Amino acid sequence: MANCENCGEVLHRVIKGRLSGRRDIVFQGVVKCQTCGRISDITIRETKAVKIPVIVSWMEESERIMSEIGPDILLRIGDLLELDSGKAEVTSIESNGRRVQECYASRVDTVWAKRADIVRIKVTLMKAGRGKPKEIFVAPDREFCVGDSIEIGRDRGVIQQIRVAQRTMHRGCAPASAIKRIYARAGRPMRFS
Repeated sequence: MANCENCGEVLHRVIKGRLSGRRDIVFQGVVKCQTCGRISDITIRETKAVKIPVIVSWMEESERIMSEIGPDILLRIGDLLELDSGKAEVTSIESNGRRVQECYASRVDTVWAKRADIVRIKVTLMKAGRGKPKEIFVAPDREFCVGDSIEIGRDRGVIQQIRVAQRTMHRGCAPASAIKRIYARAGRPMRFS
């Protein structure tokens, strides 16, 4: 990216130029500012992205893909990666044969991640005195509240409890990304007039 020396604008039209470089991408050329029309000779140098293997897990399956990331990007456990297949949350990083908490992309051997654009929530639906295991797939930011109605396929129920990491909630709300299990009873919520 280059700013015009005359007006400071970033948008330019390339009149002529060439790309070169092995470690860095180097553009040398002549450009014309889209705003004021000034013609300039420029040289822009950018570091090439590195390709790192990312193993993305979803349910019981894992897929290995290659992702291009700037070499000076610091990756940490918990970071979100934008991949062609959607968002993924970094769960583990390997560098020089060891697991690390954070690492620059240029030093990463492998990244493990889990799909983060959709979550699977396990639901126990109490129907006729028996618990039936079910599951639903929702966006990670969708909120569920105790007492709300929930649709599970063709069944409908009322949320009685929500299990999150270290406790079971008997009232309140939680985002889908934090929920381990929902306990519901079959039927519709009671309406009081």
